[in-house]
Amino acid sequence: MSTRKAFEKFMEENIENAYRFAYTFVKNKPDAEDVLSDSTVKALKSLKTLKNEQYIKSWFYKIITNTAISHINRGKKVVSIDFSECENLSHTDETNLEFFDILKDLSLQDRSIIVLKILEGMKFSEIGEILKLNENSVKTRYYKALKSLKIDLEGEIYG
Repeated sequence: MSTRKAFEKFMEENIENAYRFAYTFVKNKPDAEDVLSDSTVKALKSLKTLKNEQYIKSWFYKIITNTAISHINRGKKVVSIDFSECENLSHTDETNLEFFDILKDLSLQDRSIIVLKILEGMKFSEIGEILKLNENSVKTRYYKALKSLKIDLEGEIYG
């Protein structure tokens, strides 16, 4: 299978996950769509840099990460909205909406690590490659973020 065909197949199967990942950076539908669209164009233009189709997911998520960060750094206005207004997020039940709402208090990097690990099921090494961190740093940030979330949740429950 050609690299382009593999990418097209990957996009067909993972478009919602990629959108959700872009959304975690920019927190609004139009910007997430822009980031995903720009990332797809960049990926298509640089397919020749993908050396092994086995790594297409981490390769594309790295493109999304870089595109989203560039998007944010360009001074695009980030608007925080209620996740229940986002019909294109495949997670529409109460539990998942609360999960996304809780993540908003984490740093961009920690939020990315949590989403990639929990929702995308990526390995720490893959996350490190995407975010340009070593694997041990990813693990440390992941467990600190989980601890922070637990403290925040307990504060909400018992506070």
